[in-house]
Amino acid sequence: YCQGTIALESPEGIISDGSAENTYSPNCDCKWQIEVPEGKRIRLETIEMDTEPNTDFLWVFDGTYTIPDFLMAKFSGTS
Repeated sequence: YCQGTIALESPEGIISDGSAENTYSPNCDCKWQIEVPEGKRIRLETIEMDTEPNTDFLWVFDGTYTIPDFLMAKFSGTS
């Protein structure tokens, strides 16, 4: 449903993998990069999430590096 990194620059919006009511596809690797002006903050709110618990994850990183040093949060399942 999604591929590559999608850059988000609008002040608000909804992030979705595009699967809608369907099950997300195997080996799905969606990435969004949220860019904000210096000195500004972002707020992420999950409206709905349903991944295979302890197998599939939503990772939140600070910056463009997807390494443990920049990991801010990790979610799995429905919470």
